[in-house]
Amino acid sequence: MTDRPPAETAAVLAPLAGLEIQRGSRDQLILGRSARLGPGRVGGELLLDNTGEPDWRTNPLRSMFDAFPTVFEVQYTGRDEDVQLAEARLLFGELTAAPLLLALIQAVDFVLAISIPGTGVVTMPAGTSPYEEDRDLWLPYLPVGKNPS
Repeated sequence: MTDRPPAETAAVLAPLAGLEIQRGSRDQLILGRSARLGPGRVGGELLLDNTGEPDWRTNPLRSMFDAFPTVFEVQYTGRDEDVQLAEARLLFGELTAAPLLLALIQAVDFVLAISIPGTGVVTMPAGTSPYEEDRDLWLPYLPVGKNPS
């Protein structure tokens, strides 16, 4: 959760996890490295999510995605979903050193963990949805005021 432009966010995150920063053929911002738990590479695009809604804190129909203006879509070239999830968890653990509120969400379906700067990582109950049906589980961990930078 940050209001910084993706390039500034990448500059903060990349050194924490040994990620290389590259520009894709359509100028997308790509962060990646060699996978540590299998052959291939892990990483993906860091981008602004312009679908967020400013009333996410007060509108009970808003999802967790509305709160996070920046997304890091982690992929794994080895095409093994178990390794991809394990690599994403590893990356998340390394990136929690950043002074940013982070959420680890699996396949847009489940909130696995939230990292709160200065507090630590909160593991969410299994099956926690990022949508309104589980809002009472994740909302208390998100800031009430303006998005942190």
